[in-house]
Amino acid sequence: MAGAILPQMLRDQANASDSELLRCWRAGDHRAGNLLLQRYWDSLFRFFCNKADEQLASDLIQQTMLACVRGRDRLRDDNKFAAYLFRTAYNTFKQSMRMRYRDQGRSPFAEQSIASLGITPNERMTQKAEQRLLLRALRNLVLDDQVILELYYWENLSRREVALLLDIQDGAAASRIRRARERLKKMISRLASDPELGYRTTANFEHWLADLRKKTPDIPRS
Repeated sequence: MAGAILPQMLRDQANASDSELLRCWRAGDHRAGNLLLQRYWDSLFRFFCNKADEQLASDLIQQTMLACVRGRDRLRDDNKFAAYLFRTAYNTFKQSMRMRYRDQGRSPFAEQSIASLGITPNERMTQKAEQRLLLRALRNLVLDDQVILELYYWENLSRREVALLLDIQDGAAASRIRRARERLKKMISRLASDPELGYRTTANFEHWLADLRKKTPDIPRS
């Protein structure tokens, strides 16, 4: 069946679902796998570039895609590829950080923030003061909170997909999103250079995140 539907999908890539491409990939068509992974290239770069410099972000994308190639048959629900991909990306990032800081006796990385780790992420997406403040606030949250908010508001993952990513119940995911959002607002107010900037950023942070989604820097694709 995979061989029968693949040519049509290749002619009309925009209408090929993740699950269709994944089924074709599992059936042995590597072109379908390439299409599926390239579809998420920008999303992966957004995910990593707010946690790492550009070179490391590019390396982590490659590692994530390789891990997806190796683990594609372990995904039980073909309709949850995005959650599987970002869970792989997050685990890849944490493993990279464990190797970098393994001799420093730090607490689990889900409880650390990018700011506390001393990492300098990519800055090319930020143009407006509100966006700079928003990204700085995200980087000062613990990693789990940062990842939850980025994937829920930036990549439009559902609460169910966030739950799958963190291996928790749907209701717990809704609570985690709500608490992370409140901590982000408090962090924005704490870091704002003036109250008016903090108010504008807090009141419209979903708009600023959506606008940043359009500004993913271009990097070479393999």
